[in-house]
Parts: sequence; structure tokens; C-alpha cells
Amino acid sequence: MKESPKIVILGAGMSAVACAESLLDFFQVELYEKSKGFGGRLCSKKHHETRFHLGAQFCTCTDPDFKKLLNKNNAKKFNGSIYNFFQKEEIGTHQYFIHPDGMQALVRESSGSLDIRAREKCIRVDAQNKIAYFESGLEVSYDILISSLPFPQAQELLEFDESLNISFDPCIAVGLMMNSAIKTKYSAYQSVNQDISWAASSKFYNATIDETWVLQFSPETSRAMFDVSENQLADFASNQLNELFDSDIIIEDSHVFKWKYAQCNRLNSEQKFIALENDIFAIGDWNISPRVESAFLSGRALAKFLVSNKK
Repeated sequence: MKESPKIVILGAGMSAVACAESLLDFFQVELYEKSKGFGGRLCSKKHHETRFHLGAQFCTCTDPDFKKLLNKNNAKKFNGSIYNFFQKEEIGTHQYFIHPDGMQALVRESSGSLDIRAREKCIRVDAQNKIAYFESGLEVSYDILISSLPFPQAQELLEFDESLNISFDPCIAVGLMMNSAIKTKYSAYQSVNQDISWAASSKFYNATIDETWVLQFSPETSRAMFDVSENQLADFASNQLNELFDSDIIIEDSHVFKWKYAQCNRLNSEQKFIALENDIFAIGDWNISPRVESAFLSGRALAKFLVSNKK
């Protein structure tokens, strides 16, 4: 009996997991993730008995298959409402989905059946001989290679000339632990000012853990402050939080995360993945739009293509 072709996927975020899950019955599938776990930009940081929610904050859903994935992975509705300072109005959240354990848990059940190798960063691909080389010294052969990396990283690693009009904005996210809960009508605030795009309490995804707040800087401020020290960024964020509530909140702890490629500017429903030479493909939300669901749609579209064209 002929052995199934081997697919190697770089990354273990939403697009990678969605793709891999749809390929399992037809191919050998291995995922290699440079960090210690799955989720990609669906990222939160555990802090003692609580959590800093640093990556994608919530997702929306229009696709029936994506809704199935959300249900399978025990997604919940956003708790509370949002106030948008720019629009000067309350934003309804009945179409927003979260996970009480952080957004990375949206792929936890799905990733359980996958072969994910953590802390393995791919540094070179020999497309001619179909070998992926990793920082650890590992060399992995493949029949098909799929990159789920952000477009600039995929382009650099795979050395392709695809001329897409895609740019990414950075985002600095700062998680803050206070000495007491903040009394406020809203769970989160959008477009707070020119420096802060998002400020949110952990209550919007889990009301049972000790409250933390996460502030995400605007693209312009993130770009300007990207090389500033973590202590300075935490001080800046705490000052912004105090200004927001006109208070003197005491910060007990903090965590800073810098996203170099946080959000793409892409709005395109036609091209859901890139097909390169020598059985190499690139997936990710950046093919479609900066949404969690777009990452799912990209991964699933490639999986359907590969299954229908399996040799």
C-alpha cells in the first residue's frame, strides 16, 4: 500500500490547525511551531491564577464550518459591552466570541489530535530537495510544505517574489495586574485616544479569575515605541489606564508583548492562499482580511484544494 504524502506545516495558529485538521484523513501531517504551544496570535499569558489576554481579543463568525470549530472548542459569547470613544457610542457584542481560558483555547480541542512539535523554528527551506531545516539542528523532509507564518516572514524564509500589496501594523500589548478591581460600566474600550486602540478587562472573557487589564497601543504609537524598554512601556500603559478612569490605580505586576506583525491591511475574498513552486504553499489571515475567521478560511481552503488534487 502506498504511503500517504507527508505535509509539513510551519506554525500552529488558527490557519495551520484548520488546515491540518482537514488533512488528517488523507495525508501524514506534522506541525512545527517556534513557540512553546499552539495558537499563534491567539495568545494569552498565564499569570499565577489569572491571565493576560495579549493577542486577538475576540472573533466574529459568518461561516458555518467556523461556527462548528468554535462550538467544538467551547467558545463563549463576549461578556458585557464595549464603548468606542471615536464613534462615541456603545458597541454591541452579541456577535463576538471568546474563550474563558484565552483565545488560544479556540484551537485546543482541535489541536489535540495533531502532531505539533513545539519550540522548533524553521530557518531554511531547501525547496529543490524538499527539506526544512530548523534552529535546533533538526532536518525534516516533506512532500508538501505549508507556511502559516505572517507574509513578511514567509516571504523571507521561502524567498518568493509574490508581489502582493500587503502591509502589517505592529502592536504593543501590555497586561496590567492591579491591587483592586476597577468599577466600570463597560468591559472594554475601543479607540481610547491616539495612543491606545484597545483597553479591556479580563472580565469580558472570564469573570471568575482575578481581574487584569490589557492595553493595546495604536499602530502609530506601537511603531514609535517598539524599541522602548518594557518598564517604560508598562509605566506608559498604567498612566493611560489612570487617565482613562481618572484614578490612581496601583499596578502590582505587568507583562509586555510586542507584535511585529499584528494586523494586515488586506481585504480580499478571492485569493485564500498562495501556491508557490515545488509544492510549497502559504496560508494565513493576510490572504483575506485581519480576522480570526479569515485565518480559518485560508487554512480550510488550502486543505480542500490539496485533498481534491491529491496524487
